[in-house]
Amino acid sequence: MPLEGSRAKTFLLPQSCGTPITERVEPAFEASLDRLGLKYLDLYLIHTPFAFQPGDEQDPRDQNGNVLYDHDMTLLDTWKAMESLVDYGKCRAIGL
Repeated sequence: MPLEGSRAKTFLLPQSCGTPITERVEPAFEASLDRLGLKYLDLYLIHTPFAFQPGDEQDPRDQNGNVLYDHDMTLLDTWKAMESLVDYGKCRAIGL
């Protein structure tokens, strides 16, 4: 249900789950906007300061149940990608 009618009274802060791969920051953000029926967000948070290995699973694990992390992706890489969302007016602030 879109919230535009009461948007001025609503402060929204969706979060990305795990540090997304930098190429996925904008598509994940846009998906949040679409699901919420909004044109911008007030605050977009990184839920956890580490990256999961890319794939279709939100919480990827190996056959033993161990979380699969992407050790090549840094928080700084993701932060820089998220800064562009603020620069382009898609969200007012970002956080961790």
